[in-house]
Amino acid sequence: MGRWIKRHKGLFIFLCIFTTLVLMFVGVIACSVNMSKKYLDVLMSNETAVVERRDLVESISASGYVVSSDSVIVTARVANVDIIDINVELGDWVEAGDLICSLDSTNLEESLAIAQANLEANEQSLAMAVSAAQRQYNDALDSQNQANENAQDMVDSTLRAFELAILSRDAALNAYNAIVVDAAAIINLNNDIAAINNNAALSDEEKASQISVKNNEKNSHIEVVKKYWDNFLNIYFSFDDNSSIQSFIDKNKDTAYSTYISAQYNYINAQNTYNNAVDAAATPSGSSMVSNAYDNLTNAQTNAEIGTMSAEQQIDQYQQQIENCMVYAPISGMVTSVNFREGDLYTGAAIVTIENTSTYDVETYISEYDIGKVKVGQEVVVKTNGTGDLELEGVVKSVAPRSTPGANGVVYKVIVQINTPCEDIRLDMTAKLSIIMNKAENVITVPYESVQYEEDGRAYVEISKGKNASTGLEEKEKVYVTTGVESAYYIEITSGDITEGSEVIVPRDEYNALNIYELLEEEGALGGY
Repeated sequence: MGRWIKRHKGLFIFLCIFTTLVLMFVGVIACSVNMSKKYLDVLMSNETAVVERRDLVESISASGYVVSSDSVIVTARVANVDIIDINVELGDWVEAGDLICSLDSTNLEESLAIAQANLEANEQSLAMAVSAAQRQYNDALDSQNQANENAQDMVDSTLRAFELAILSRDAALNAYNAIVVDAAAIINLNNDIAAINNNAALSDEEKASQISVKNNEKNSHIEVVKKYWDNFLNIYFSFDDNSSIQSFIDKNKDTAYSTYISAQYNYINAQNTYNNAVDAAATPSGSSMVSNAYDNLTNAQTNAEIGTMSAEQQIDQYQQQIENCMVYAPISGMVTSVNFREGDLYTGAAIVTIENTSTYDVETYISEYDIGKVKVGQEVVVKTNGTGDLELEGVVKSVAPRSTPGANGVVYKVIVQINTPCEDIRLDMTAKLSIIMNKAENVITVPYESVQYEEDGRAYVEISKGKNASTGLEEKEKVYVTTGVESAYYIEITSGDITEGSEVIVPRDEYNALNIYELLEEEGALGGY
């Protein structure tokens, strides 16, 4: 053997190398197959997780910057004046009402004095105009009142004349009627009495009775005639003598009628005079003069009000501007910027910025996909780079109603108020936020990936029952569940036949052992490598 090796040393070396390579190749293949089987066994087995109780928090994560809870840019409501004094420095703490800055009001005070002098002169001139218009109005009013009194006197006198004319007319008419009516009636009654006396068919008593009636009627007419014509009846006149009565009628009838006509004419004239006086009194003379004087007075008063109004407004503006030259802190806080120095010309920009650093907020921006879940009053956990792992309590203070365009799309500004006092917080620190949407304590939970869904949307989990002893395959049970609060890794199970301590299957990605076997058969023991 040794001699053969020596004689075939080269062949022997070749055979050794070849045998070594073959053995190495077979070993690699065996190792690869063994590893493939182990890997396949791992793939064929399902990952499981224990059903446990834990606290869950559903939240939205965000980041932002610490800002003051209240910030005010202090300006003065006056411009183009010199700054006399700045009373604060960067970092000073000021209280509301502290004097921040003094501005030069010299020019404003001079302008105020001129405006006040002009107003006083203008007021005197306008007051004189109003006084003159008032006197004219009073004179016109007095004249009208006197005219009204005269008109009323005229009405009264014409009324008395009218009343006398009525009495005269009535007396003349009654006197005329006493002649044409009563005197004629007396004649007729005398005839009736004579006829009664001459009536032989009547007894003396009947005659006396009828004559008595006629005499009574006759006497009433006699009284009327005597009332109006007693001064014209002579001693020879007899009311028993018809001829005497007729003579009286013939003599005085025309005179009585003429007197009545004249009295009637006087009555009509008196009535017209009275009516004219009443009409004249109803439209007092001088009313247009009073109206014009009143209009002049009203115009003078209006001009006085308008004439002083603009001057008073200008004075008020000067006074307000002078007051504005003293600038006070509107809030308590820290001075975080000072933009002017003594002697600078103030043109209207921000003098200082005051921020209330006794309390802090966090300004953050939430995407349009999550903003609908954020509500004012929600609890927030705040961490800052400056405070490390310290969890600060916060609450959502405000949610912007309109979006702000951001680098990653549309976002909405949200302000979170920090409620935990902390001396280590500073403005502009980076803050990490967890906005709490929902919380559940000590509830049954499973991994988020263990919950699967049917096509109809029903949720279920698969409970592991262990491996079948005969087949070696893992057995499982499908259990339909209802879910609750979701966190990043776990989800609450609110109902379903699932108990604490059982194991649920966490499905792998969508491939299976059959695919692995097919791949090995297709590519060979090394998987194509």
